[in-house]
Amino acid sequence: MQFRLSLYISGETARSLAAIRNVRLIVDTELPEGYQLECIDVQKDPERAERDKIMATPTLVREHPAPKKKIMGEFTNHRAVVLALEIDRLQQETRI
Repeated sequence: MQFRLSLYISGETARSLAAIRNVRLIVDTELPEGYQLECIDVQKDPERAERDKIMATPTLVREHPAPKKKIMGEFTNHRAVVLALEIDRLQQETRI
């Protein structure tokens, strides 16, 4: 199963860069079979943020597999991100 994630950030701030770095570390570690990660800067694409109902940044959205899951923060607690996105559970289900 390939996960598809969207990371919403706001500009090239230290907080945004930290979120990108943390998310990439998590997905590189937890999803060795592959993933798609799209970074969306809400300052450059405010219409998309509005359409996707993004209220704060950084926000990470698991687009696939459905249903969508949204979490906010800088994603420093890697285990909490894995649990919130249900990565372990979804990977286990596909192996059964």
